[in-house]
Parts: sequence; C-alpha cells; structure tokens
Amino acid sequence: MPFDDASFDVVYAGWMLYHVPDVDAGLAEVRRVLRPGGTFVAATNGDRHLADLLTEAGGTRLLTGFSSENGEQQVASHFGDIAREDFDTRAHFTDHAAAQAYLDTFSPELADGLPPFEGEREYVGASTVFVARLPRA
Repeated sequence: MPFDDASFDVVYAGWMLYHVPDVDAGLAEVRRVLRPGGTFVAATNGDRHLADLLTEAGGTRLLTGFSSENGEQQVASHFGDIAREDFDTRAHFTDHAAAQAYLDTFSPELADGLPPFEGEREYVGASTVFVARLPRA
C-alpha cells in the first residue's frame, strides 16, 4: 500500500480480502500501516453464503481464500488480539429477474441457469466480522 508505516488508526477491509491474490501479503501491509493501538476490521462471507442460490442455478458454493472459516487463522498470524462476530444474512429478491441480475454479477451462464420462479425468494447467507487490535506502544 502506498502509505507510510504507522499511518492509520483504523483499517477496514469490507468483503474484499477474498479478492486479494496474496492475503498474507495484504495482511502484512495492513499491519505495517497501522499505528500502535490501531484497529483492523475485516468483513467477509462464509463458505455457505448464498450456497442454495448458487447451486440452484447450477453452480457451486464459493470457497474463497479469505472466509469465515479460514479468516481468523490468517488474521491471527499478523495480529494478537482478535474478536469475531458471526451472523446470518438474507438475500431477498423481489422476483426471478432480480435474482438473475445478482447472479449475472458472477457470470451470465450462472444467471441463465436459475430456474424460473414466481414471486419473491429469500436465500440464507453467512458472514463474519473480525476485529484485531495492535498493542499500544
């Protein structure tokens, strides 16, 4: 990251670390730019997040490099004091077209694979927020 060491009191990574090719290097950079006593907050999805929607459309659940299941260990390798909050989420779609539009952000083929349905539909998700604090100097 193009910032000096110990530049920030807080770093937030919301639903994005699973897009980082080298999560370990990314977390090392977060640690580097945090000041002593700083806080790192990372939000991510779990392995079962919207799995029913994805499999209903002919895909598979998403297993990522940073998730509820594997994120704590990765954050712990760079930070000592870690707390986590797991919570269920819901994706509510007003109709089939809305669900397809969401799936289209993954791939058009996945969107096309969703069988038609009438009315509203809701799918269960799962997410986690990790909070890590550096010791004060």
